[in-house]
Amino acid sequence: MLSKKIPFYFLVLSMLIGAALVFIIFISFTKSPKQNKSSLPTNILEQPTLCDYNIVRLSGYRYVKPLLFTDQNCEATTLAPLKTEITNLINRLKSNDTVSSVSIYLRVKGAWLSINPEEKFNSGSLLKVPVLLTFLRMTESNPALLNKQIVFKGHDNKLPNQLIVSETLKPGHNYTMKELMKYMIVYSDNDATELIETQINNKEFQKTFTDLGLSEQVKAEKGAYLTTAKDYSVFLRVLYNGSYLNMNNSEYAATLLAESAYKGAISKGLPDKTEIMHKFGEAGNTKEHQLHDAGIIYINDMPYLLTIMTKGHDLNKLSDAIGQISKLIYNHVASNKG
Repeated sequence: MLSKKIPFYFLVLSMLIGAALVFIIFISFTKSPKQNKSSLPTNILEQPTLCDYNIVRLSGYRYVKPLLFTDQNCEATTLAPLKTEITNLINRLKSNDTVSSVSIYLRVKGAWLSINPEEKFNSGSLLKVPVLLTFLRMTESNPALLNKQIVFKGHDNKLPNQLIVSETLKPGHNYTMKELMKYMIVYSDNDATELIETQINNKEFQKTFTDLGLSEQVKAEKGAYLTTAKDYSVFLRVLYNGSYLNMNNSEYAATLLAESAYKGAISKGLPDKTEIMHKFGEAGNTKEHQLHDAGIIYINDMPYLLTIMTKGHDLNKLSDAIGQISKLIYNHVASNKG
C-alpha cells in the first residue's frame, strides 16, 4: 500500500489552528452576552403579556360557570403618557383648591390605568346602579314585578339631602316599578330608590356584590357606602358585556343610564351629542363635598369606560374639574382611535 508523508510544518500549523478554534469557542460560552438595552424593559412586569389575569365567573350553577369579565393585573404601559398628563392636571387642580382628592379608573381597548386606586369614597347615588341590577335580576325569575304598582305617600325626610335634583315623584300618585326605575336612574330620585328597595331583600342586594367578585357592602357612618373607582367600574363592565343580566335587561338598564338628565361632570368634557351612559353620585357635608361620575363614552365603535371620584369644598368646582379631566381623556382617546 502506498503512503505519503505529511510535512512537519503542516502538522504544527494544523495544531495551532485547532487550538485557536477551541479557545474562541470556550470564550463564546463563558463570556456574558451583551444585552440590547433598547429591547429589554427596565422592569419585566412592564410587559403586559407577562401580567397575570384575574378571571371572574358567576357561581351558583352545577355544570356551568359563566364568564363575567377578565382583567390583566397590571396597568398598560401604552397609557403611561396619558396617566402623566392626568396626574399633572390633578396637581394643578389641587394647587388652586378646586379639588382636595381625585381617584380615576380608565379602561379603553382592554387596557387600563388607575390613579389613587386605594382611596374609598362615599358612593352616594352611584349605589343606584347596583340597586337597578339587583331588581332587574329579580324580574328575570319574576317578570310580574315590573308592573307592580306602589303609591308614593310623600318625601322621607330621613333620606340624604340632594343638591342635584331634576324631576321628583308626586305624592299620592301610583307608580309602576318600571316608572320608579326611570326616576331612580334618569332623575336620580332618592324617593323612587327607597320604594324600589322595599321590594329588594338585603340578601339579594349583597349577592349582587359578591357575584361580581366584590366584598359585601358594609354601611359606614350615617348609612354611607364606601367604594373605590375601580371596584365601582365593575357594575358598568358587566352591564356593557351583558354578562350579569339577560340581554334585554342589560340593554334596558343601559338605555336608562344613557337618558340621564345630569349633564355636568364627565359630560362637560365631551363634544355635543356624544353618546354616554353614566351615573353621577353626590355625598358629603358642609365641610366637604364629594362628586363622582362613572360612565361608558362612545366614540364611533370604540367605547371607553371612565370613573372619576372627587372630594372638595364646592360641587360646581368639582363638576368643572371632572369635566376638565374628561376632556383631556376624550381628546387622547379620539386622537388614537382605530
